[in-house]
Amino acid sequence: MFLITMKVDMLNTKYPMPYLQELGKCFVEILLGTYMLDNDVLSVFIEELEDNCVGALQQAGNVDIVERIILFMLLLEKHAVLKGAIWPLAYIVGPMLAKSFSIIRSSDSPDNVRLLSVAVSIFGPQMIVQEVFIKNRGHYSSKLSYDGDKVGEADDFMQIFKNIFVPWCLQSNSCSTSARLDLLLALLDDEYFSEQWSFIINYVIDRSSSKFQPGLLDADHAATLAMLLEKARDESMKRKVKDDSSHGQGCNAEDWHHEYLESSAIAVSRSLPPFSTSHVQFICSLLGGLTEGRSSFLSRNALILIYEEIFRKLLSFIQVSPFFWVQNAASMLNNDAKICVEFDSSLNIVEIAQFALEILDGSFFSLKTLDGESGLVSGILSAILIIEWECNLSKALDDSLDENSMTKTKARLTIGEYVCAFRNKINVQFLKAFA
Repeated sequence: MFLITMKVDMLNTKYPMPYLQELGKCFVEILLGTYMLDNDVLSVFIEELEDNCVGALQQAGNVDIVERIILFMLLLEKHAVLKGAIWPLAYIVGPMLAKSFSIIRSSDSPDNVRLLSVAVSIFGPQMIVQEVFIKNRGHYSSKLSYDGDKVGEADDFMQIFKNIFVPWCLQSNSCSTSARLDLLLALLDDEYFSEQWSFIINYVIDRSSSKFQPGLLDADHAATLAMLLEKARDESMKRKVKDDSSHGQGCNAEDWHHEYLESSAIAVSRSLPPFSTSHVQFICSLLGGLTEGRSSFLSRNALILIYEEIFRKLLSFIQVSPFFWVQNAASMLNNDAKICVEFDSSLNIVEIAQFALEILDGSFFSLKTLDGESGLVSGILSAILIIEWECNLSKALDDSLDENSMTKTKARLTIGEYVCAFRNKINVQFLKAFA
């Protein structure tokens, strides 16, 4: 209890950082000395720590307390784990998390989930699973199950990952969704990376089906995948920096490719109204290109197919323009690109064009990767300019148009104004890259 009180006092009082660092070192050295001299004394501390941790995680608004526990683990990492010590996990963190896991899982608290993520980042996925779910399974095996499979029956890393963490971390949207996805990515182990990532994607795709268009991702699962993929891109950068290399698992965009992601993205790009923001986010998260330098999680062939569909949707909007010169321009672009543009006249062409533009807006710099596809890129850029010209012309001729023409042009002005705002964001240097 003295050690806990000392730690709380340290956090509640303002001290210079060098002092805190030295105090933390002394704190861990006391634990190490106790561990080496008398495990029974250390057991008293551990039991007190476990009870305090469980009690803290059950409290609402426990952010400060969770931060204290996280700081404690970081002190152990700095002054013991990085020096090769394994006792902090085996004697302190492992039993503490085993006793707390059922609370962490059920609390829907981002901070509680983050506690587990930090532990995984310090000790590694396999070590945490070994200590928490195998060596200390007695703490929770009677309390926790998924789809009828008790945690206590899982006896290896991949089985626990598939049966416990994937279903939990990919639950429907809630307060802790973002934190749970962070945890899921933290659990990707170098040894099993490809198998784990493939299982995650298969799990989401297999449970997703749109009621509007069978075979298409539903909006909820599309949103989950979009968030996961954006986090995966950040995770890729972290792994590259951590390993100081691009050869480790998950360091390169290609490591995150998956055939189901590609087929789902192509299907979404070819879909028809009604559209959802989640579907736009899903495609953009795969394409990258929101800013320069963001890599794509799709193959070149998939990129081409998706941008061809974007071009086709923009052409469908242009070819039904009330202005003949715009229709003629659409015919010229269509002939040059040799793309078939056929849509049911009952469909909302404005909505279709809006969908295409939103994807383009969120992935524009990915076009730079399509070197050798100048016809497709120039076609898309030409379509943007034509839509903008039509918008400007409609505004200039507003007073001279008859009532029927005004009705048609007003419905299209939303797209024109969107394009004008979008084109203003296009970097001059980017356009020069296609010259």
